[in-house]
Amino acid sequence: MAYSDLVTHRPKGFILIFLVILITGIYAFYQIPKEDLPVVDYPRLTVTAGLPNQSPENVIKYVTSVIEEELAAVRGVLDVSSVTSTGYCRITVELERKADPDFIMFLVNEKISSIKDKLPQEVSGPTVHPYVPREIGEDTFFSLYLSSDILDGYTLTQFAEDDLQRELAEIPGVSGISIYGGMERELSIAYDQAAIEQYNISFYSIVEKVMSMNKKITMGHVRFRDKRLYISFINDMDLQNIGNWDMGNGVRLSQVAQASFRDEEPQTIHKINGKPAVYVLLTKAADANAILVSQAVLKKLESMQRDNPSILCKVADNEGEKVLDGYSTILVKILVSVLAIFLVLFSFMRHVKPSLITMSSIFLSVSFAINYLFFAGESLNKFTLSGIALAFGLLVDNAVVVYENIHKHYYSGKRVKEAIALSFKEMFIPIIASTVTTVCVLLPFVFLQEELKVYYIPFAKTIVVALIASIFISFSLIPIAFSYFHIESKIRKSKSKAIGYYQKYVGFLLRIRWVALALMAFIIGYSLYVFIEDVDKSSFSWGGFEYPPELSCIFYPETNVPDFRLKAAVNQFEGLVEGNEIIEYYRTSISETRGQIIIYFKKDFEGSAEAYALREKLKVYGNRMSQVNVRVWGIGPDFGGGGFMGGTRYQSTVWLQGYNYARLKEEAAKFKTILLSFREISDVKLGEVTTSSVKKAVLKIDSEKLDIYGLSLNDVASKVRSLVSEYTIENTVKLGRDYINFTLAPEEKIGLYELKNLYLAHGVKLTDVADIDLEASTRYIEREDQVYSYPISYDFSSSDQTDKQFKEGLRDNILYPPGFSLKIEDDAYRWWDEETDYNKILILLGFAIILIYMILGALYESYTEPFIILLTLPLAFVGVIWLYKIFKLNFGVHAIMGSMLLAGIVVNNAIIMVNHINHLRREKGVKRAFGIILGASDRIRPILITSLTTIMGLLPIILLKDKSDDSSTADIWKHLSYATVGGLTTSTFFTLTFMPILYFFFSKKTPGEKPYSGTGFLSWVRAVRWRKMPALIWKETKRIPHHVKHLPRYAAYAAKFIGSLKEKFKKRKNRRRSS
Repeated sequence: MAYSDLVTHRPKGFILIFLVILITGIYAFYQIPKEDLPVVDYPRLTVTAGLPNQSPENVIKYVTSVIEEELAAVRGVLDVSSVTSTGYCRITVELERKADPDFIMFLVNEKISSIKDKLPQEVSGPTVHPYVPREIGEDTFFSLYLSSDILDGYTLTQFAEDDLQRELAEIPGVSGISIYGGMERELSIAYDQAAIEQYNISFYSIVEKVMSMNKKITMGHVRFRDKRLYISFINDMDLQNIGNWDMGNGVRLSQVAQASFRDEEPQTIHKINGKPAVYVLLTKAADANAILVSQAVLKKLESMQRDNPSILCKVADNEGEKVLDGYSTILVKILVSVLAIFLVLFSFMRHVKPSLITMSSIFLSVSFAINYLFFAGESLNKFTLSGIALAFGLLVDNAVVVYENIHKHYYSGKRVKEAIALSFKEMFIPIIASTVTTVCVLLPFVFLQEELKVYYIPFAKTIVVALIASIFISFSLIPIAFSYFHIESKIRKSKSKAIGYYQKYVGFLLRIRWVALALMAFIIGYSLYVFIEDVDKSSFSWGGFEYPPELSCIFYPETNVPDFRLKAAVNQFEGLVEGNEIIEYYRTSISETRGQIIIYFKKDFEGSAEAYALREKLKVYGNRMSQVNVRVWGIGPDFGGGGFMGGTRYQSTVWLQGYNYARLKEEAAKFKTILLSFREISDVKLGEVTTSSVKKAVLKIDSEKLDIYGLSLNDVASKVRSLVSEYTIENTVKLGRDYINFTLAPEEKIGLYELKNLYLAHGVKLTDVADIDLEASTRYIEREDQVYSYPISYDFSSSDQTDKQFKEGLRDNILYPPGFSLKIEDDAYRWWDEETDYNKILILLGFAIILIYMILGALYESYTEPFIILLTLPLAFVGVIWLYKIFKLNFGVHAIMGSMLLAGIVVNNAIIMVNHINHLRREKGVKRAFGIILGASDRIRPILITSLTTIMGLLPIILLKDKSDDSSTADIWKHLSYATVGGLTTSTFFTLTFMPILYFFFSKKTPGEKPYSGTGFLSWVRAVRWRKMPALIWKETKRIPHHVKHLPRYAAYAAKFIGSLKEKFKKRKNRRRSS
């Protein structure tokens, strides 16, 4: 039994299938996880660790290299790279393609736990994080600030760690809670170095005293009544009388040090509206619904706020609210698209019932796609939802084509079942071809860079599944509508005179086909010229950029600047914005090396003149700042005050690479000498890419002098360490129910001058046994595959092109020691590689076109017919060019991806027309010219309907602004829609105009076919008597005065003729009204 017979004989079974698809789709929509971004596992991990107050050289020696060595041995790890800066390192672990990131993350955590004994005690971390690419970014799920006008910082922190964390952890879907900026109580002992030396008390004796008086020692066990009882010796210190501790020799602690309990300042200070606050960050489980979880968190916070009125809670980030806003906007777009598509269908079908049934194919296809996402474990997010919205106009195309073909056969005298069978036979291959060509242009998404394709593949899969479902639904729903719902009784045969006019139009074009072909070539050529000369192609970046509505102030201190300068600068900016009526709230964060204030405006003042005025005010203050670089950005164009990131970049930089860092620095010094030998080179700096420098004090101890003065290396190191740093032991001292930190530090830290004059023993200064030198230190150290990269910067007094050639000469013509090389480009400073991305996407575009040709060739068993269809692509690109030209849009990578999607859509109209012309010629024996005219006129309705439904389905994406869209995704969908709408608009007109002509030129003649009578530009050219043309032109030139004299008469004749025509049309119109 043929499928058409199955559909017509079993309509109720198919209706039940449709109901199952629709009902399960609604259920899946409510149950499927909803979030902002899809949950993906990148083939990378990131490990971070800190070693406070240490130079990059020390961090990489004692921390980075130790961790890298262990990670490289983990099975499944492909590559390890790192960037080490002052007191911090970031290690990126690239995994093998088929490796399981979750399992590798478990192995990495096990390795890190096993090497903690090899790391210094002061190390913070290491911590393993999942990797997220910067092109996508990832928003915080939920964050909030806790502040209080009554409670102190320590009590507020205890509330967050005990009460708030416990309550929020009970909410289903909350997978993690992190608390930052809290105050911790600590026992601080500030000792007097002079008093310690006077009483001959060791620096470490104070530490040993604290540790010995706060121990819990297990001493074994005894048996009591057949039970085992463990005996512990607990020696709690008397915290009320710390000053009376006996330090030996009758000396009390109060004589050499001051002991106090204080609130330890966090590493990163958080504030809300200028008040100290605790920052709470929540993470969501992968399979949880972001909307439901965030709403549950808000309810819990409201309840806790009522129970604790003295604590103020301010929600900063809420992904659930953003997702809900995005859903609302997409719902509005979908409703507008549905209404627009319905109006298009109704304007052609002239009845509600067939229009609604045809449009219902959209809802069934979308339900099928949502079912697929649900059972495949995917989520509804901005990518999958945008895929559905983008494909909305495409999903009805197949149903329209099937409907129009059945409609045509039915009103040609066929019975309903016969019309359905004929339509199946005629339209199966064209619909399969048109759908597959649209699907195949999405295949190049697989070849995007690894970090991006994990996001875009769900987008492509959503469209593909929906389009494939539309084939089944079109060949089932529409025949059932004719055979079971009898919609043909509601439809009148369309007798449009426009069809007749179009037939005459095509016949006229065939007569002047050479002129039309020349006109087509001119349109394509001139449009390409406009594209090359006038269309903006300045950026081929992946991520679009829009200035956020909030205002951000970022502070970076100059090198070797005390941290209180940074805090003072941030506090000064807080004073400038405090109490401003246009500000809703502002939040602040301050670390050792960076400060930030984010200012959020009230809705009515976002982008207002008052907001711009505040930004300009902050700019002025930023310029006046000394020792702290300030960057103010947001609302409008970027700004940097006082130099950003500490100093101006050198004109050029190269990187010397090697395996041994100490040897690398020696080779870099030799390379500096080579550079200075060129007259174009000036101001060479090692280890830096900016003009500002980082200095470090290096203590070089002479062991022979130590022996002369009877000192040991340990004596010198202990003496210096006790005066320049503080000693901290975490969770040591028991205070109530908690264990607090213990910090030992000198009352006054000494400077470089005091350090040089430091007495190690009686009459022996530090400078007597050691040299103290100030050396330049690099800001950061890069390492990849165990290879270090050392920057060498210089100023080059010539053009950029000459500098590029100079670098290539340095790389190729200098003999480097074994294991060393020169890198002349730094990819880390590029947000994207424009040339690589542009070339790659163009290759993908060419690959998509080749795929379309191969699919069409396989379906039609022909080489020429696919070529005829592909000629619509340059005609479609004309519309893209002029749209980007007229509206002054940037033709970037997203526009090329839109053109790629366009290539799979615009060929559908040509497929429908060419296939029908072939059917008329091969099945009914119609001659070529008549077959072209008849076939084109038969397909004008489905071509117009499908094109208009696709355009109207995409217009809401362009016209409606999505408040939840960020620059990294909104730009993608906008440009995909721009290219599709612009190209489809022109390609529809050009397909109806030029496709019959192209088919006439490239198709074969029917055996015995006579030439189309009176056709062809060449025939007209041959008929003209060109030899008599000059004499005729000269004769008419001499008669110009005569013609000028009789111009009034000619005008009267023309007016009389136009008046007669008007009268004629008026009479015809009156007769039509009377009838």
